[in-house]
Amino acid sequence: MPFPGLKYTDEQIFTITNLVLPAWVLLLIAPGHKLTQLVCLLVTLIMCIGYAGTVFPIFQSAPEGIANVFVEMGTLKGVQKLLGNRDAALACWLHYCAADLWVGRWIAIDAGRRHIPRILMAPVLLLALFLGPVGLGFYLLFRTVFPEHHTAKAKAH
Repeated sequence: MPFPGLKYTDEQIFTITNLVLPAWVLLLIAPGHKLTQLVCLLVTLIMCIGYAGTVFPIFQSAPEGIANVFVEMGTLKGVQKLLGNRDAALACWLHYCAADLWVGRWIAIDAGRRHIPRILMAPVLLLALFLGPVGLGFYLLFRTVFPEHHTAKAKAH
């Protein structure tokens, strides 16, 4: 039970991560809409709170102390050990969900500023959803072809 004092199981918390799916759908169909931005913000915040609620108990319960957890994360063997822990795997999944959604949000906003057609952005956003850094890397290269459009309001500042 990652959240001290709350009676949620790991499976129930994991199910909450599915909240990212409607946010990704909104990014695909209405990336610039205020509702999309609000949903992405709220869902990312929920994932961040979930992450905090799952990661801090891991640090508190580490028999070798929190400092050693950070030291071990500097080695592949240490990361393997950490990810072998059910609670740590859940925390990492919440971390991925929050970070990937926020990156997808940034991609959608940036693509809107560059007037990149949505039909071209759909595969990029899907890559960001399923393969996080691959989607981001692809977009960083892809966006170089499309210059950013500045509005008159932005030029006045």
